[in-house]
Amino acid sequence: MRNISGIFKAVCGGSSWRVIDAPMAVDLKALSWLLQRPLMAENDNIQKFMAGIPGETLIPLMNAPKDPGKITFSEHLSALLRSCAPGTVGLGKDMRRSRLLVCLNALHHIVKATFLPCGDLPSPTLLSNVRVKFASMETMQELWTDIDPAIRVASRSICALLARYSSYAQIGARTRR
Repeated sequence: MRNISGIFKAVCGGSSWRVIDAPMAVDLKALSWLLQRPLMAENDNIQKFMAGIPGETLIPLMNAPKDPGKITFSEHLSALLRSCAPGTVGLGKDMRRSRLLVCLNALHHIVKATFLPCGDLPSPTLLSNVRVKFASMETMQELWTDIDPAIRVASRSICALLARYSSYAQIGARTRR
């Protein structure tokens, strides 16, 4: 059973919702439905939404199949990350930091789950997509030198965990031959 009331509160600006205890499949359906609402087209709302999602729910959301014409969690995360990338204009320093940390924390949780399993494990395909879409060297190297220590540590940790996973995967591939 799961509690997703925090997510609804985050999306709706703190209004009170009753606690919903539901199996994971119902949670994913509800969260996927929320992602399709016009309210989620605004980066501020998707940022609040992502900040309220429990870590163990991120992997199933990222693995959710793409329905034609529907926006996935991964696409929202990508758009949010692009909106606060180094050199992007229109965001204040504090808003950029906050938004970037929400994105980095989500990515970190997904990659970290490979080594600290507590629920669903990310698939090799998901980890590859995270590396290509979100943790490209171009993006991450800029974050490694950010003035904010939390951003530097999170971005370096994501890259280190992905490198560790890649080396383990290569060793595993060699031993299977």
